[in-house]
Amino acid sequence: SAVSTGTRLELTGFNCPSAVTAYVCGDSGLILKSSNGGTQWITLNTGTTVRLNCIRFTDEMTGYAGGNLGKLFMTTNGGGSWSVLSPSLNEIRDIFFLNKDTGWIAGHGSLIMKSTDGGMTWSGNSSGSVRFESIYFTGADTGWVCGELGMMYRSVDGGSTWSRVNSNTDNGLYCVTFRNRSDGYICGDFGSILMTSTGGLTGGISTEQVFRTEIMTISRIYPNPSNPNTTIEFNMKQRGEAELQIYDITSKLVAGVSKKVYEKGKNSAVWNAEGMQSGVYFVRLISVHGTATGKILHIK
Repeated sequence: SAVSTGTRLELTGFNCPSAVTAYVCGDSGLILKSSNGGTQWITLNTGTTVRLNCIRFTDEMTGYAGGNLGKLFMTTNGGGSWSVLSPSLNEIRDIFFLNKDTGWIAGHGSLIMKSTDGGMTWSGNSSGSVRFESIYFTGADTGWVCGELGMMYRSVDGGSTWSRVNSNTDNGLYCVTFRNRSDGYICGDFGSILMTSTGGLTGGISTEQVFRTEIMTISRIYPNPSNPNTTIEFNMKQRGEAELQIYDITSKLVAGVSKKVYEKGKNSAVWNAEGMQSGVYFVRLISVHGTATGKILHIK
């Protein structure tokens, strides 16, 4: 039966962290919460008008909502308040957390990024043309992502590398889920439903690594809060050119810290925030291989 939510806005994402608690997200920054199994809904204050496409809670208190303009929001008090995380400039279409620490996001522009610290820092790929729509991991190693034109990829190393899988369709694929490591389902355009009972192993998996998503990671940002200098430590898995950029909470580029060739292994750079307004900033480490991001709180 139909349930009144009190809104006429488009609803795009749904998640139930418990038998009685449910969250829904949608257009214009909307997030609704029900604490009685969906009978009644209240509107939460997210502080944004950005369209939210997906929502995922790791428990009844901690959750994430992602949307357009690469906006990712986090709550640790059951939706009472939301803080901004900004791992990408690309549209986020799906969020999946395996546990309270380890999670992935997927979206347009070949976006696949991973966090191992509860969303504080992210690393992965955010350059390309594939419009990913859904991501799911059956364990710490094996994951799936799907999207437009029947695109489907599989990772067996926690999302570091991805190989193309033959889906035998060119229909858009919008949702992937697994009941266990073997039984999985994908749905998409024109009534498409794909099923596997073998963990997808009979789908025709390429042995070629289509792309890597963890060439570099931000390991430490200190002091944080900053006043005014902040050291950014990061790891390069191979030698190459990379650029450190600083963005404000509106995703506006406010500073370029460095752009040079870094050696494989541990590296660092310093951002001097002298003259910057107090607030939240995001550091983005960019190379031709991928992107890593972190969050900085600057206090004058």
